[in-house]
Amino acid sequence: MQRHYPDAARGILSLIAAASLTSGAAAMPPMGGEMKHIEVMLEDTSIHLMLEDPGPLVLQTYGEEYEGPAAVLNGTAFNSQYGWMAGGFWTLPPGGTVWVELLDVTPGLRCYEAMTFLPIFGTEGSSPLWQWSGIMVHNWYAASVPGAYEATYRVFVADRKGVPLPDYIPAEVTLTWIFDGVAGDLDGDGGVGASDLAILLGAWGTPDPRADLNGDGTVNAADLAQLLGAWG
Repeated sequence: MQRHYPDAARGILSLIAAASLTSGAAAMPPMGGEMKHIEVMLEDTSIHLMLEDPGPLVLQTYGEEYEGPAAVLNGTAFNSQYGWMAGGFWTLPPGGTVWVELLDVTPGLRCYEAMTFLPIFGTEGSSPLWQWSGIMVHNWYAASVPGAYEATYRVFVADRKGVPLPDYIPAEVTLTWIFDGVAGDLDGDGGVGASDLAILLGAWGTPDPRADLNGDGTVNAADLAQLLGAWG
C-alpha cells in the first residue's frame, strides 16, 4: 500500500510546547528553539536520512516545574528540537514497519517519548528499539550534568516485532547536544547550595532524574559526591 505522510502538522508540536498555564506549574515544556528534522526517506528498499541543520543543539534549564508526565524533566536541562519526519512517498511490504534503534549514546543523556514522556532508547532500562509511526514526532532529550552529548541511531524496516527485513538497507544518523550549565544545580538558580542538597537528599534511593546526576538510575552517594564537588 502506498502511503504519504504530509507535513501539514509541522507547527502543531511547536504550538503545544509553547503553551503554559497562567499560574502554577507549566503545562508543557518549551522545545528549546526552532524544529530541526531528521527526514526519513525510503527509496526502493533503502532507507536514506537527511539531517536538517546539524547540531549541536542546546540542552537548557528554565527554572520551571512541570506537572504530570512532563515532571520527568524537572531539574534537568532538556531539548526537543530534533524531530523524525517522513519524506516523500513510502511503499512498505505487508506487515512492514519502521523502527529506530539506539546504537550508542553519551552516558547521562536521557530520552522521553513525545507527548507521553515515557522513557525510550534505553532510558530507565527501556528498550533501545522504538517503533516509529511515520508521523512527525519530537522526542525529549535531557541531562543533569554539563557537557557534550551525542546519540547514534539506526533506522530500518522490520516486522511488527522489530525483526529487520533482510531485503531492506538501513541508515544511521548521529544527533548532538551541548549543556553548558552548572553540575549539581538542581533548582536551576545558577549555583549549587543547600536547596540543591535538600532536593538530592529528598530523592535518595529513587530514580528521580533531577537528582540522578551520573545517570546510573539511582540517587546515591555518587550523586552526592558530585554535588558536593560543585558546591558554591
